Amino acid sequence: MMPADRNSDSNAAAEALMALMTGEAPASEVKEDGGEKSEVVKEEKSEQLLATAEKTQGDAAASEKKQVDAASQSKTETKGIKRRINEHSSSPSASSTITAPGKPAKTQDEPPAEPKSPPRSPPRKLKRPSAAARRPPPSQQREQHQQQRGNTGSRNEQERRGEQTGFSRSRTYEAAAAQEIQRRSVDSVVRQHYNARPDMGVSARQSSPIIKLKSFNNFIKSVIIKRFARRDDVVLDMGCGKGGDLLKWDIAGIRGYVGIDIADVSVRQAEDRFRKMRRKRFWAEFMAGDAFSMPLTAHIPRDMYQAVFPVDVVTMQFCMHYAFETEAKARQMLENVSRSLRRGGKFIGTIPSSDAIVEHIQKLPPGEKEWGNSVYRVRFFNDPPRDGMFRPPFGHRYSFFLEDAVEDVPEYVVPFEVFRAMAEDYKLELVYRKGFHEVFEDETSEHPELFDIAKRMDVVKSDGTFGIEGDQREAAGFYLAFAFEKLAG
Repeated sequence: MMPADRNSDSNAAAEALMALMTGEAPASEVKEDGGEKSEVVKEEKSEQLLATAEKTQGDAAASEKKQVDAASQSKTETKGIKRRINEHSSSPSASSTITAPGKPAKTQDEPPAEPKSPPRSPPRKLKRPSAAARRPPPSQQREQHQQQRGNTGSRNEQERRGEQTGFSRSRTYEAAAAQEIQRRSVDSVVRQHYNARPDMGVSARQSSPIIKLKSFNNFIKSVIIKRFARRDDVVLDMGCGKGGDLLKWDIAGIRGYVGIDIADVSVRQAEDRFRKMRRKRFWAEFMAGDAFSMPLTAHIPRDMYQAVFPVDVVTMQFCMHYAFETEAKARQMLENVSRSLRRGGKFIGTIPSSDAIVEHIQKLPPGEKEWGNSVYRVRFFNDPPRDGMFRPPFGHRYSFFLEDAVEDVPEYVVPFEVFRAMAEDYKLELVYRKGFHEVFEDETSEHPELFDIAKRMDVVKSDGTFGIEGDQREAAGFYLAFAFEKLAG
């Protein structure tokens, strides 16, 4: 409230109070009405004037109190600012900001303004030294030159090494690609070769130029099956081909047979041969698949695998050497064998003998890579090791030709001791290993009844004695038979 307003209110209040004390209305409120009505009006006016006076006094008191409080607050704020300033002054390292009411903040640690220094004269221009003065001494020049040459040589060496690294990496990729192409081509050649071979009947086989060799090989397989298979066994044939051993397994009295081969046409021919068998005392299932590069579970249906496996016998006849193209394939083959066999089950097979191969290599003249006769021929792609040590033990490829049977199909050496040691890693213990000629001599000596089988299979030489002779005998000596037993664990 402004001072002029407070004065006018005070005058009005005084006038009203005077009128109340005297019992008369103020001059501004006097009316000419008389009588009783005039008295009532006077009382009402007196009450109104009294209320107005009381209100005016209350407002004036409140205004005075507000002014006193404002002055007291101003003094308090001023004391607080002074106290903070004193505290900040007593701590020189403090860095705080103090804000006065209604004013922007000031930073206390701002340095005081430096006194202005008198103007200085401009700096004197220095003379540029001559070229001779700028040139470093000869010894320093040589050091700089050698350092530059060293840096350049280092960069060149790094670039050269980078180029060599890139070149080596490129050569590595190319070698890996070439190896993969070779692997696929070998598998393709093997598959195409056996798919293209017709399934000859019994009469046609009798006219083969190597009929004696075929009969001898079949006799050896029959002896191995008879020795290690038991009645009611279940057999897994990894490399079943056209089913040429189905009759042998039937004679052995097995209960079931599962055949798998990489050559799909041959598998269909094996199925057809089984259907045409006159007597079938066992069930058989056939499927096409690579049992050396992939787990068997990738080819065998799950319900069949759970119902049939583990089996009693795993057999591989004249095919396991294809797995020794790489260590990975050899280990996958052994993994499939071990996982498929029950405890005490047998793993049997026939493969080219590494001992026979080494014996022939050591007889070769320098620079020669092949040997053979009118029936078979072996030719290495690279110079074979003259000491008979195949290092590394995988991928030693040769081409094998057998009259009326195999036409230059790529095969791989199986170093038998390496094979035996690897088999132990898969709980397979060697229990039998003999060359074909040794098998024939030993088995017929121990079991003379086998001569009856040899006679029926025409394993007879020209002089009437049992066995094989001539070039076909040398070809038969190229192979051995083996048997492993699955151990516990």
